Amino acid sequence: TDPGDEVIAVTPSYFFYGPMCDLAGCTRVLVPSSEKDNFDLDVNAILNAVTDRTRVVLINSPNNPSGRVYPPPTLRKLADGLRSLNRNRDRPVMVISDEAYNRVVFSDAPPFRSVSEYYPHTVIVYTYGKSTLAPGERLGYLALSPLMPVEDRNELRDAMFQVRVVGYSLPNRTTARSLPKLDEFVVDLERLEKRRDLLTERLE
Repeated sequence: TDPGDEVIAVTPSYFFYGPMCDLAGCTRVLVPSSEKDNFDLDVNAILNAVTDRTRVVLINSPNNPSGRVYPPPTLRKLADGLRSLNRNRDRPVMVISDEAYNRVVFSDAPPFRSVSEYYPHTVIVYTYGKSTLAPGERLGYLALSPLMPVEDRNELRDAMFQVRVVGYSLPNRTTARSLPKLDEFVVDLERLEKRRDLLTERLE
């Protein structure tokens, strides 16, 4: 991004998105999710917020703090709308999809699907910190949509190089040795769901 470029962020959202946008010199444009639709994306509002300066739409599913998992029809509508807008733009609007909680989905929520399945210009952000219940480890990765055109993929890989060479972003030896096993780790969702139910029952 360039200074003054706009990032559309859906609210409610993770509190640290704001400082990260500020650090990049971007202007954050806040678009509320649809409270009447159980905090689903308000796709029309997102598309109406896109301007010539919009570079990124930032979404988070499952959402922190609402817990909402955005369903495939919503993600398809967003993808189709952005594709339509991109026809009149020099550069496509990127979607950054924060999927930190994609393995922490309770039984009463719809199955998780990634917007990257529907929209090619998507960068996925993932952390193992939530699925291992160790958020302090700060261990994760960026991934690109398999639908992304090769030339765009190569350009983003070049841009990501600076992240790979920052020393403090590298895991320690213990963490590095555990990497092959992290994808096999299964969260005890039943136990977490019981705690959630107990809390909501007391609050009601």
